[in-house]
Amino acid sequence: MSGVLIAGELLTGFEPLTTLVPVDQIKAWVLPQGTPLPSLVATRISRTKVQFLAAESVWLITERVQLTARAGSGLARDAILRAAERACADRTGTIAGFDQVAVLFAGAGPDFMNDAADIFMGSIDLRISFNEPA
Repeated sequence: MSGVLIAGELLTGFEPLTTLVPVDQIKAWVLPQGTPLPSLVATRISRTKVQFLAAESVWLITERVQLTARAGSGLARDAILRAAERACADRTGTIAGFDQVAVLFAGAGPDFMNDAADIFMGSIDLRISFNEPA
């Protein structure tokens, strides 16, 4: 769940993205029903912990985080996903209070659409590694 917080800080702090998607429409974990377009939601897909033989003060955690964009057109969806990738990919350091963070682009999902509501959707994945207190 910490990877979602890291992604959220990067997304909401990236002005080229927040000109496309208002900050209050960039959500973590759940996108409330009726959220206006455009919007972006970050969710955790998986989490692994590196296990060491000796006790350590921190654990190395890697989470796969998916960012799903919702927009009124395919072009808007693509612009949001490109901006989200630029906001997050290849970032390192201390982010959202977590040390030794590394964020990598981990691929893109399919484009899809909610035909009844004319909502264009798509996603990208991030691989986020960070130290978490043991």
